[in-house]
Amino acid sequence: MREFLIFSRTARTGGKINPKNLFQEGRLDIIRDFIIEAFFTANKKRSAIVHCFLYGQPNPPLHLTITSSAPASIDRIKTATLLVDLVSKKKKIKGCEMKKESIIEFLTKASKTKTIYLLDKKGKSIDELKSLPNAIFCFADHLGFPKKEFKRISTISSETISLGKQTYFAYQSLTLLQYFLDKKEFE
Repeated sequence: MREFLIFSRTARTGGKINPKNLFQEGRLDIIRDFIIEAFFTANKKRSAIVHCFLYGQPNPPLHLTITSSAPASIDRIKTATLLVDLVSKKKKIKGCEMKKESIIEFLTKASKTKTIYLLDKKGKSIDELKSLPNAIFCFADHLGFPKKEFKRISTISSETISLGKQTYFAYQSLTLLQYFLDKKEFE
């Protein structure tokens, strides 16, 4: 099962959130689109786990874990509603978990059993990878990781990998990564 992580320093972590305008909610729209890309292809739902680290106001950091069994949908409004229910209403939802945890705490624990890959255009070309055992791929939103966090994640990660010199949106990067993993038949 593929495992992905998305970091946002502005995505809201509580309060009244409008699922129809996630752009105005600290760019939760980026998180929504990333979730949709992680789970859906044109004809099926993928098995995956998505870790969302939200660092916006009023209650950061928030770690959302969303699995394939969650009621995520290719419908943007339904997936937005799922996010709103998790973040603002603190509902228990099948296939989802929410906790107060920083990205560094999570990756430090995860690195004991998983191979952590940080995506960055200065990294090693993804084409050079021969295998990707038990991997977690780390992405950030349009603002990227704060410098301090980037350095700490670089230290924790097994390798920094690149999709090329071009900078892409998080969901586009995920689509390219999924294509690469599918082509190489990596799980």
